[in-house]
Amino acid sequence: MPKIPLWKQEDKKDHFVSGIDWSIFGMITSFVIFSNPYMWVLCSFSLALCAGIIKEIEDYFDQKHHTPDIWDAVATILGGILAPGVLLVILLLL
Repeated sequence: MPKIPLWKQEDKKDHFVSGIDWSIFGMITSFVIFSNPYMWVLCSFSLALCAGIIKEIEDYFDQKHHTPDIWDAVATILGGILAPGVLLVILLLL
């Protein structure tokens, strides 16, 4: 089984933090729209998921300036899981 080189490059850490940022942004905006806390979690994760995928699609179509890398999307999505995951645990403990 091949090793997964998630944090081999500094770029992956940036994508992870970007996923957290998108997730928090999604949480804040969905808080204004929805009253259901589980929708906050769903919207925040979905936004980070979309951001990671769309960024890699953009990189694929602009290979002159960017390098598409599936692990960038994975790092963004993992960052997007962290923030709503923490919120979900807090909501379940209350």
